[in-house]
Order: sequence, then C-alpha cells, then structure tokens
Amino acid sequence: MRSRAPTLSLSHSLTLSLAPRASLVRQELGWTQAHAIRACPQLVVSSPLTRALETAVGAFGCPEASADGVGGVLMEAQTGIEDVRAAHAASYAYSGIRYVVHELCRERCGPSNCDARRERETLQREFPGFDFGLVGDTDTQWVEGAAETEGSVVARGLQFLQWVMAQPEREVAVVTHSAFLWFTLLSFGGDSSRAVKSKYQRWFENGEMRAVVLSDLLQVRGSAVDGSNAHVEPHVEPQRDLLDLK
Repeated sequence: MRSRAPTLSLSHSLTLSLAPRASLVRQELGWTQAHAIRACPQLVVSSPLTRALETAVGAFGCPEASADGVGGVLMEAQTGIEDVRAAHAASYAYSGIRYVVHELCRERCGPSNCDARRERETLQREFPGFDFGLVGDTDTQWVEGAAETEGSVVARGLQFLQWVMAQPEREVAVVTHSAFLWFTLLSFGGDSSRAVKSKYQRWFENGEMRAVVLSDLLQVRGSAVDGSNAHVEPHVEPQRDLLDLK
C-alpha cells in the first residue's frame, strides 16, 4: 500500500438502459448517458458484467479510430439485437489509459441471472482492449436461486479498495454497480457528519459518477498497514457467502 491519496471516480453502470430486455429507446439512452461522462483517468476498472463494460466503453473510450492518442480497439462494433442490445459502432482505447476488468467489483450476486456474467472468452472477443487477467474462465460466483450476503459484499468491496490502493495510477475510474457501491461505502465515515455521509453514502443513480479520495491513514503516519485502514473522503476472489432463496 502506498502513502498517497488516489482520486477514485465511482460510476454506476447503466443497469436499466443497457441490460437485456430493455427497450430500444432505453438502450440508446444508456449509450447517450455514458457518452456524456467523457473523462480520461489513468486507470479504468470495470465489473465483468456486460452492462458495466459497455458503460466503461461509452464513458472512457474513444469513438474515432483516427483521433490523437488512440490505441487499439476497446470494443468491437455491436450489431443490434431486438430486446437485447442496441447497435453501436466500435470504440477505441486511449493509449494513456489502462483498462482492467476485476471480478471483485461486480454487482451483488442475487437470484436473478441478470447478476451472472458471460464466459471470459466471449467477453474478451467483444471487448479486446480490456485486460481480463483478474477474471476467471467461467462465472463461479453466481448461484441460481441464491443471494450473496451483505457481509460478503462488504468483504470483497474492502478487498477491492485494497487492490485499487496498490495500483500505481492516481486517477482511477471504477465502473461498477449500485448495490456493490452502497454496501462498500457504508463501511466508511461512521464518525463523519450527516452532510459528509450524504455525499458518498447515497444510492447511486443510473449512470451517476462521483469522485472520492482514498487514503491510508496508518501509512500516512508511518505505521504498519494490514489493509483495513483505507479511508474514503468525498471529493465536493474471496469465498462468497450465499443466502438460499429457493
């Protein structure tokens, strides 16, 4: 862990707009919302769920292959599929941004298959500009008819923040999901004022992005760090526990 304070941009994926069975109008609205974000962090980390990857592409990819500072293909062109997805042109990666997919920041696993992900090989083929090294071949996390406990979500959320703190980049954009963010951020700010808590403990709206600063207080003071002292300030693959819902 480094004694520094990286800026973390937390973005809720466009769950309703880009999810299967969404109407064509809402699918296209999802891309419009993502394109409106348009930022250039040093590191983009996405959940492995397709709706999050699409949001990451729309928000942090480049639509023009000939633009300055553009590298390879981030997402291959999508053909439209009725009641599944809207057609979309290919998107390209900026050469100065590292794009990573991380299993730890996926949505809370619920009983519905909307929280399941596709095989890594399929995702890599559609999103070739992302690094899938932290994602397993198949989805072993989601279990049909079961829901991940709140404690499990918090545990992997904290583990994910440890990973973020260990990265060399200082400006990091995380494209993830509302329930994951909700349970993770509720772990912080117990001694903060209500006004401060309201800045980062509110439920994330569709396509919303907030900026926070992560700091390790013990590291700043020169003490040993066990990873449990990450501090979140608002800027104005563990074992999963499951609840059987069958």
